[in-house]
Amino acid sequence: MEQYLREVFEFAEIHVATDLDAAGIALFGDRSGLVGILGTGSSAAYFENGKVMKQMPSVGFPDGDEGSGSYIGKRIMKLYAAGTLNSDLRSYLDHHVEEDIEKMTLMFKKNREAKLFAAEICKVMGPKSHYPQIQQIIHDGFEAYLTKVKEHFPEKIITQEMGFVGSVASVFESELRSTCKQMGIEVGSVVRSPVEHLGLYFGK
Repeated sequence: MEQYLREVFEFAEIHVATDLDAAGIALFGDRSGLVGILGTGSSAAYFENGKVMKQMPSVGFPDGDEGSGSYIGKRIMKLYAAGTLNSDLRSYLDHHVEEDIEKMTLMFKKNREAKLFAAEICKVMGPKSHYPQIQQIIHDGFEAYLTKVKEHFPEKIITQEMGFVGSVASVFESELRSTCKQMGIEVGSVVRSPVEHLGLYFGK
């Protein structure tokens, strides 16, 4: 990536970092705190003095990525395949997803394709998130994710604020803040996309 950028911006100073670094700067700038990413996947890290100091290990999809769009979508697909999804929600999915959902539930070993499809299911079901079944899935996902964060950062979670970046964190912000409050986690900013905040930080 650095080599490609250098070909385009010949005289620029270029630094290539991770999405967690970008999220940390967007949320905290030069301050410290816990960074959470909740989008298609999920991750977390402790951020201090402008850089990631420690990252939470991630198992990834389909066994990990708790609280993410792919996790929520996967849980919805399992209910659909088992025939236990609310009939209104099942009908809604049938009318808003072009692919054969039952066939797609069989492709979970094709990791990337299944992850993206599961995340798309989560996105499609956003307008129906007030249904109790979906609320329970969202809560369970956030609770599992935050439990992992507390296990990996037992001291920091008590003393540091936690901020979040990502579409899932943004769309389900009220559910996320509620779950954090129940678990004694102090929440700061919730940002859908860090790009604007990065521009403000580096434009100082």
